[in-house]
Amino acid sequence: MYSVARYRELMRSLSAAGVQLPLPQLRNLAMLCAALGKSPDCRLGTLALMLPLEGRRDSLIEHLRRSLRRSPSWERAYRPLAAHLLRDWPGVEIGLVMDRTDLAPRCSILVVGVAYGKRVLPLIWKVLDMGGTGADCQIELLRQIEPLIPPGRRVTFYGDTEFRAVALQSYCRDHGWHWHLGLKCDLRVRMESGQEKALIDLAVRP
Repeated sequence: MYSVARYRELMRSLSAAGVQLPLPQLRNLAMLCAALGKSPDCRLGTLALMLPLEGRRDSLIEHLRRSLRRSPSWERAYRPLAAHLLRDWPGVEIGLVMDRTDLAPRCSILVVGVAYGKRVLPLIWKVLDMGGTGADCQIELLRQIEPLIPPGRRVTFYGDTEFRAVALQSYCRDHGWHWHLGLKCDLRVRMESGQEKALIDLAVRP
């Protein structure tokens, strides 16, 4: 069953966090959040039953489709939420995680999130054509998140081999961040002696 009390609480919380949306969009966002918090999965048919609205199931599903097609902008809706989350972050360290996930045969989504327990809470994302991303696209998302991080917080960036570009590592270094990135075992490095070796030949221990 849906929860009107939860919906009303979310309306107050979203407004207090600085979300700047027209009232109809704010209501739709609060209803969707309330439904997601109660639903066992995120299928529209299941979410429709959790909406704080009366109506037939097919009508409620169509309501969800319409609201998702007119999703609010990141700058007006999600940036204030990301800033609120990072400002009150409970841990000593903020772990930023970047990953890319295929959504459909021809598109994927690049996400930057913050690690919490064994989950990642999305902060910002970009839908792209299928295929790998480059440092410019990756750094573009980090540039939008970096101003939201409170001064003095320890930050560690995590990514797999797709995010190993030197430019991205330089961005982390220039901002005083730590970073953990995946590297291919056949990557060659130059030792202090001038000799080159593949990573797999270094016998590095955990």
